[in-house]
Amino acid sequence: MKDQTEAGARGGEGDTARFAWAYPATLFALAIAAPAFLNVNTFGVMRLLWASLEEGQVTHLLDACIRMVILNTLRAFPIYLGALALAGIGEGGSGQRQFLRSVALAALVVPLEYALINQVYSITYDFRMPAILSIVAVAAVLRMGQTRVRQEKWKAASVVGVLVFAFQWLDVAPALTRWGFGHGEISLDIKAAAEVLGAASLLNTYTVSLWATLLSMGLLLSKVMVDYRTHIRLIEEDRRRSVELARVQAEAVQSRSWQELNHLMHDLRTPLTTIQGLSSTLAEYSGGIDPEHVAAYAGRISEAAERMDTMIREMLFGSRMQRVPAKWFARKLASQLPEEKTRGVVSITMADDLPDITINTIRLTRAIINLIDNAIDAGASEVNVDFSRSPVGLKIVVSDNGSGMSAQELARCREGGFSTKNSTGLGLPFVCAVIDDHGAELEITSTTHEQSRRRGVAQGTVCTIILPEAREVDSHRSRFVLPEDPGGR
Repeated sequence: MKDQTEAGARGGEGDTARFAWAYPATLFALAIAAPAFLNVNTFGVMRLLWASLEEGQVTHLLDACIRMVILNTLRAFPIYLGALALAGIGEGGSGQRQFLRSVALAALVVPLEYALINQVYSITYDFRMPAILSIVAVAAVLRMGQTRVRQEKWKAASVVGVLVFAFQWLDVAPALTRWGFGHGEISLDIKAAAEVLGAASLLNTYTVSLWATLLSMGLLLSKVMVDYRTHIRLIEEDRRRSVELARVQAEAVQSRSWQELNHLMHDLRTPLTTIQGLSSTLAEYSGGIDPEHVAAYAGRISEAAERMDTMIREMLFGSRMQRVPAKWFARKLASQLPEEKTRGVVSITMADDLPDITINTIRLTRAIINLIDNAIDAGASEVNVDFSRSPVGLKIVVSDNGSGMSAQELARCREGGFSTKNSTGLGLPFVCAVIDDHGAELEITSTTHEQSRRRGVAQGTVCTIILPEAREVDSHRSRFVLPEDPGGR
């Protein structure tokens, strides 16, 4: 399998290499074929040049210049583009040294192509300053625009076409002849005709202006390509980040669901233990148990099963929020306290002027029961749940006289998995998550026995929950209809 994979990879590289050679080879073939139908006769250059001398018309001369430049551009364009493609200009983000080697290779390929055309057609292409400057300028602009000649063919062809057209104008500028421009036979004839007609200065201005304009257009085109590529890259990056964000959000939702399931499993242990224990007792000692005890056990089994059903329903309707009177919620909480664990140590007190609150009754009930369970597990003989009004809504204080927590334990008590009782450590993190979901605040203070003795304050833990009062903006949520008293203590 490995050998097949490596063979496939080598085959793919071979196909890529063949295609890389095919593109410049096609351009070179086109350049060799071009003089057969692109020449001074088909373009009427010589006819216009003689007409300008016979009639003394500068317009014929300018027309001849335009046709000559277009002719030279069409014949030189595939040569330059093929040489730059063969040299790999813009490929792979090459460094400065590699770029210079590529330019040197392109500068070597162009005169070789010129020589081959000369052998076929006996036409002498002039390889001097315009050709050299064209190669360097085009290569530099392509590199500046990060344009890869073989991969981005139309972009590269656009830049090469504009810049080659620009530099071909310098061949017919009389003032530049001594600097190595325009030493071809027809170019020299055009400049000689300009001298005869006294239009050399006009031709200099005309050609240099067009060169500067076209060069600017080439640079601007390259800049547009850079901006376009940057824009596409930013769009792709934004799309990638959106996909990544969606993935992270999905993972967060999945993680939260898993945590909620862990919390539910943690809380289901108490009623499940009650059902199992009392059911076993009834099964093993059914003949010797007082009927009143049987009824009591059956009632406690029913209550435990109801609590389990309530918790399971929370999984299905966990996000449901209701506007309820705080007193009703306090009575609901009292009815849900597990009788087998409280052992009469829990008391609930309520003020008279309690507000309405918008809550998920099931989740908030479970959260407060978790706090009570923690207090009992910490050895508390008294646990008080006090409901009173706060400046912003409802204040629920769960206080106990248990063993308390040290400063280090208090700092870590909200961490998932942290426990001082060898438990799962899921209870208090679940409480914090529920409180956050309600837009409420939770404050925990604790005093150990040693701290109590030193400071002369009561031992135990105090958990204070501040719930916001229900407002009119909650009208879109479920409106509470006061049910019958759920029962309580």
